[in-house]
Formats: sequence, C-alpha cells, structure tokens
Amino acid sequence: MDLKIEIRKLYALHEATIRFDHAIKEAGQTAWTDFTPSRFIYAFFTFNSIYSFDWETSFNQKEATKWIPDEAGRVPKEDEQFKAYLKYADSALKPNTPRIFSKELTRLLTLYGIERPIEELQAVDLVNATKKLKNLAQQLPGEFRRIWRGKAGVEEFFPSACAVLKFVYEVRCNLFHGTKTTVQLLDSAQQRRLLIYTATLIAGNSLLFRVAEKANVGWQNVRADFTLPAGEA
Repeated sequence: MDLKIEIRKLYALHEATIRFDHAIKEAGQTAWTDFTPSRFIYAFFTFNSIYSFDWETSFNQKEATKWIPDEAGRVPKEDEQFKAYLKYADSALKPNTPRIFSKELTRLLTLYGIERPIEELQAVDLVNATKKLKNLAQQLPGEFRRIWRGKAGVEEFFPSACAVLKFVYEVRCNLFHGTKTTVQLLDSAQQRRLLIYTATLIAGNSLLFRVAEKANVGWQNVRADFTLPAGEA
C-alpha cells in the first residue's frame, strides 16, 4: 500500500475527530443535543486504524504495511499493536516526545474546557471491575499527570502513556461491548472523563503525523476538505 496515501487517509480521520461536533436527537423531535461520546468513538476509531499498521516496517520500507500473521496465523494482540506504535513513535521523536505530547494534550484539554483532569480521573467509578482494571484505575491519575505535565523523563514517557492508553482501551471495550447505557453516557461527569480520554487519544494519534513529517516520505500536512461536491448530499 502506498505510504503517503494511507497517511493521508489517517490524517483525514484525525482531522474529522478534531473538527466535527456530534449531536443526537430524539426520534420525532427537531432539537439536537451535543453527544460527547461520539467524539471519543471517532478518536478511538482513528487510534485503532493507526495501530493496525506496523509503522516501523512501513517507514523502513516506505510502504504502508499491516501486521503480518506469524506461522500460526496470529497477529499481535491489540494492546501489543498500540504499544508497538507508541514505542516506534517515541523512538522516532526522542527526546522531544514528552514535550510534543504534553503540549497537544494541554491544548485539547483547554479546548474541551477540562480544568482539573486529575480530580476527574480520581473519581472514576468502576462497577464489577476486574482486579487488572482496578489496578489500572489506581495508576491512572498519576500516570496521566506525568504525560500531561511533561514530567515523564525520556525513558518514562512510553510506559506512562501505555498505562493510560491501556485504561482507555478498557473504557472502549466497556463502551462498545459492556453495559453502558445512553443515560449513563449523558451523565456530565462521565462525559468530562470521556473528553479527557478523547484528548489523550488525539494526542497519541498526532504523533504519527509528526513522525511522518520528520521521516520526509513525501507526505504533507494539508488540511482535509470535507465539503461535498455540488449536487451531492
């Protein structure tokens, strides 16, 4: 697959997540209401689309390469895929990764009106959670503080970012396959936390495009055009 084209597609997804607001309305009604969870869904969809590629191989060979199954027909598990993406992006951007990530995360939290993200993350309410998820939740505020404030050292950024995104991955699983209801998702505290997770995902996604710029593979950071051609709807 053409590397420049695949990065261009992913950048369009990335921009759509940032630039579009999403809304819902009750059937038969005319009023629309902002629906924050949709932005989280789009951000994770972009994240998933990004980590489905083996970026170290892709940039080395100048060809977009998906994960190749081993002799048993198995590809890396999803958490292994996104850790591999983060590890490669971190290695390509070192020693500036913590600063780049922190700056983008801070910008997004400000944009979303999140003033006290640590307090919000300390209030995570887990129901019927596994021991593993409880441990991740306990680590979350501290690990998030490191990557948000840029306090993680050069060698600390990767494990801290992985810990935060592993928790976000579990949130995604609960949202897509768990017991979250629309009523729960409309809770203001839940929506604020989802915006924190969204900002983290977008900051993580943005690393790919910084790597692409540095790699000089012919891709240019051009604003995506989402307008429909005349006559189309």
